[in-house]
Amino acid sequence: MYFRVDYQTTKAMLIAPIFFRNFGCVVIAIVLITNLVKLPFHHFFQGVAVQGMVSAACGALLGSAILQHLFDLITAKNYQLISASFDRVNPDLALHSASGLGFLLENQVLMLSIKELYGLLVIAGLGCLIVFLFYKYPYFSLKKGVFKWKKTQKEETQPEIPAAL
Repeated sequence: MYFRVDYQTTKAMLIAPIFFRNFGCVVIAIVLITNLVKLPFHHFFQGVAVQGMVSAACGALLGSAILQHLFDLITAKNYQLISASFDRVNPDLALHSASGLGFLLENQVLMLSIKELYGLLVIAGLGCLIVFLFYKYPYFSLKKGVFKWKKTQKEETQPEIPAAL
């Protein structure tokens, strides 16, 4: 999917990524709501109200603000990098008008910025997935960063057989 993103990409082509994003949001909401039992509120609805406010109001605003800021930074960087080769000296671009070059530059920058932001989000998502998988993994401690080999109960309960002479 990453290599097919361009300025002609429609919402219909993004059905699977949008589905998985929404599935992840639902899973996170379920986990947060099931953990509300541990909150020090007298009534359960108070915890649900706080969780709903944080996830709907603060989470959406903060997430979109961070993504917009990253997109602005990536777009500014890509304008500088791509526009270096857009001039009248380049023989491939000599036939285009100045407005045509601006339109071509804008399309290339937006396409590259969307791909770069999408790639950064995929890498961040995979990193979070790895951290969540190893958080409760019994053979790996995130605090120490080393593997610890534990014996299973079957290995611990079996008596040792003395060697025959």
